[in-house]
Amino acid sequence: VVTLYSQGVNQSAQGTDKVNAILNCHLATGRIGKPGASPFSLTGQPNAMGGREVGGMANLLSGHRDLANAAHRAEVTALWGLSEGNEVPAKPGKTAIEMFEAAADGEIKALWIACTNPAQSMPDQAMVRRALERCELVVLQEAFANTATARYADVLLPASTWAEKEGTVTNSERCISRVRAAVAPPGEARDDTTIVIDFARRLQPLLKPGTPDLFAYRTIEAVWNEHRESTRGRDLDITGLSYALLESAGPQQWPVPAGTEGRGTVRLYEDRVFATASGRARFIAQPYRVPAEARDARHPFALNTGRMRDQWHGMSRSGVVPKLFGHESGPVLRMNPHDLPRRGLAAGDLVEVASKRGGVVLPLVADDAIGRGEAYAAMHWGEEFVSGRSAIGARLA
Repeated sequence: VVTLYSQGVNQSAQGTDKVNAILNCHLATGRIGKPGASPFSLTGQPNAMGGREVGGMANLLSGHRDLANAAHRAEVTALWGLSEGNEVPAKPGKTAIEMFEAAADGEIKALWIACTNPAQSMPDQAMVRRALERCELVVLQEAFANTATARYADVLLPASTWAEKEGTVTNSERCISRVRAAVAPPGEARDDTTIVIDFARRLQPLLKPGTPDLFAYRTIEAVWNEHRESTRGRDLDITGLSYALLESAGPQQWPVPAGTEGRGTVRLYEDRVFATASGRARFIAQPYRVPAEARDARHPFALNTGRMRDQWHGMSRSGVVPKLFGHESGPVLRMNPHDLPRRGLAAGDLVEVASKRGGVVLPLVADDAIGRGEAYAAMHWGEEFVSGRSAIGARLA
């Protein structure tokens, strides 16, 4: 049994609990670590696995380490050669939602946004836009100057896209691949890593004068080599890999520890040894939690969202390709045909769909694929195509 799951499971207030339940089922039935038996997350972002490997969340550190674990913090402190008093902090940073809430309340004065478009993609747009307006400094690191967030930027840093830079990516089956630039970045655009290193080198002497250079990377490969060292002894150990090996032998699946002659691991847990202190898998029993917001008399429908076949996120890139745009030419609201007469609606009507935070008017499509009591609108459409209002009537797009 292979369980394939995606955003409908992952991206909700109970997402972690849902995935944990899937893992418990596979462990209880022994359907793991063997051909044709695996839980498999179909993630929604490119290189999502790679982002987790390097600790790309507020509560994580590189190499699948937990910021709350003192031993893990000590390992990263030693890797970076930090002095006493400058150790990796125990307190996690804020999540994306918490960050914007703090900015909206005036606690955070500056935001640096890279490779994302929160003025379109984040929930509770009234709060997000209030945060962007209130911040004293908004820096946007972006490849496209016409996104909704760009309008709020005080500083716009032109960044290169995936086809214009080099590095590695990891897919959902733990396969690490080398990425090489296909074309040179236009104008003054630079890759994200170079931008961050350049800024860090200027900031360090101001914050920590006289300290050794913490950002002495001369190449992208040097950054990757440090990440490689951070995985030593961890479940994703790749100390047996190198750029040269990836170039000559092609993509490899972690773990690839030193001494394995660069041979990747095709399947995990065949030996029934798991990444815990005892080596045994753990069941985690979580009580059921109701949805974060329940339907009520004023809001009798549940609104779902997702992707269209030919579009990607906010369409800043894919939306300018005519062939892709032709698949579905505009935003619509989809509802089950049986729900329409009960509300005095008909296919083709313009309907207002409203939540406690705002509303938008969309043309209606009858769709048997939508469950009764539910409505569906694709996530991609921004202010270029549709406008909305906050709960107090302020224009959102």
